[in-house]
Amino acid sequence: MTKKIEIRNLKNISRLRFAIPDPGVYLLTGNNGSGKTSLLTCLHRIGMSNAFQVNFRTSSHATLDSFLDAEIKYENTGKSVVYKYSGERWAPTPKSHSDLLRSCNFPTVLYIAADGTRIDPRKEEFEPRRVRLSSQPVRDALKDIFKTRKFDELCYINIQRGVGHKAYLIRHRNSQGNPQYFSEKNFSLGELCVLRLVLSLTDCKPKSLILIDELELALHPKAKVSLFRYIERIAKEKELTVLFSTHSVSLVKTAERKQILFLDDSSGNVECISGCYPAQVLGHLAFGEEAAPDIVILVEDNHAKYCLNALLRLYEEISLAGRPKPTIAVAPLGGFIQILHFLDSAPTLLPIKTKVLGFLDQDVKQESLVAYQAQENHTVLAMFLPCLIGWQLKLVICLGHLNWVFVICLRVT
Repeated sequence: MTKKIEIRNLKNISRLRFAIPDPGVYLLTGNNGSGKTSLLTCLHRIGMSNAFQVNFRTSSHATLDSFLDAEIKYENTGKSVVYKYSGERWAPTPKSHSDLLRSCNFPTVLYIAADGTRIDPRKEEFEPRRVRLSSQPVRDALKDIFKTRKFDELCYINIQRGVGHKAYLIRHRNSQGNPQYFSEKNFSLGELCVLRLVLSLTDCKPKSLILIDELELALHPKAKVSLFRYIERIAKEKELTVLFSTHSVSLVKTAERKQILFLDDSSGNVECISGCYPAQVLGHLAFGEEAAPDIVILVEDNHAKYCLNALLRLYEEISLAGRPKPTIAVAPLGGFIQILHFLDSAPTLLPIKTKVLGFLDQDVKQESLVAYQAQENHTVLAMFLPCLIGWQLKLVICLGHLNWVFVICLRVT
């Protein structure tokens, strides 16, 4: 029997009905604000009891970030249960059906998003004798996706913080044949995100539900396609159901029509079009051969993304009421160094009319930049030069009790 979800009055969604597809790999796509991430969160709730609390963040302000009218309904085996926000928690109705989600028969439900957090072993934790070579399937997958032998000697070391935590290393041999080790600090954001996805898929149980939220942002188009093909292979081997949220034109062009799930938003009434023709999707995502919003805002992590999205919603409601609104994409890149790298390369990656902004945590200005100046680290300081000379710096409002101040790096045109 088909498993269904119906979402009502959640954020920008007035109504969205979604049927969980059969095992396979599917691209979940649509315009910004069409409900992709909200839908993934509702699907994540099938296997994670606090998914709503983690991803639908509320505020102490009575009229800000309120979900009091929201309803998420799950249907399976001829029964249904509705979750409503009561002001403190999401309560099921009827309570007798509170265990309905267990009958969806997914052994595990994994939510995987871009995460730039690095795990760096302490000095006392790192000993070469404790280094272990990672599994061959993981190394083969990374080699195939990135088309490089860089990960031939991908290793790991069990660290003392937390049970089963592993810090990953790349082992190289110098000209004398002696091993040298490079920690996760030397992995690019794309490499780190793909590594964690590969590890999750390698360890997950057969017939699981895998939810991937715009993981491909930091990847080259060729690597995106290779990653998609890898996911298809392992999904077939394990009979996985994989939903991959994306705005990537490359992936839409790569997937078969039956793999495309397009969220068509009509004033909040969202229809999921299954088997959508790629041309219809590309008409929403692309201009010519490019797919880019009016503004791309880069932030360091998901916490900054949540705060910025709240600020943008207030800005639209207060300052842009009744006026045309730009299309804005907020993307976490996992650290200010990655943001500076992307700002430098943005003109070659995005159309010239797309403004690229960087929102940096206040500690970048107060701590990191000060430290680099004291150290006379000219390599890193040179990365700040476009922001300090060729870019106009502006401060925006401090976000209330969070006490965060962001710096907008707005390119002068």
